Amino acid sequence: MARSRPGFLTSNSYYFTILLNTFLFDSKKQALLFYHLNRAVKI
Repeated sequence: MARSRPGFLTSNSYYFTILLNTFLFDSKKQALLFYHLNRAVKI
């Protein structure tokens, strides 16, 4: 179990970095995200 944990953490941070980069640098998805957030707040 202990040997498989570092690999899991590495892949986890890898996917987290992809998600983070997508939300920070993909302007279209970021604009869409803020659009849905604004609609949720208004409702």
